[in-house]
Amino acid sequence: MNVINFMGAIKDITDLTIKLLNSKEGRKFATQIAMIQSLAATVQSEQAAILDEYTESQLENLRLAKRIAELEAQQNDLKPPPGDEGMCSGSDRRN
Repeated sequence: MNVINFMGAIKDITDLTIKLLNSKEGRKFATQIAMIQSLAATVQSEQAAILDEYTESQLENLRLAKRIAELEAQQNDLKPPPGDEGMCSGSDRRN
C-alpha cells in the first residue's frame, strides 16, 4: 500500500469514527471510539515521521551517489592513459 492510499485509509477511519460518535448508537461506545481516534492519529503521525525519514534517506542517497561519481572521475583522471603504464620519459629516469 503506498503512502497516499495509507493516509486516505486513516482519514476514512477517522471520518467513520466521527460519524459513529455522532450517531445515537455511537454515543454508547464513546470511550472506545475515542481510543480508535487516538490510535488513528498516532498511526498518522508515525506515518508522517516515516515518510520524512524516507525522504531524507533518499536525498542522502542522491548526495552519496553524486560524491561516488565525483571520486570515480578523480580516480580516472589519476590513471595513466592506456599503453603508458610502464613508460616514463628520459627526464623521469633516475641513475
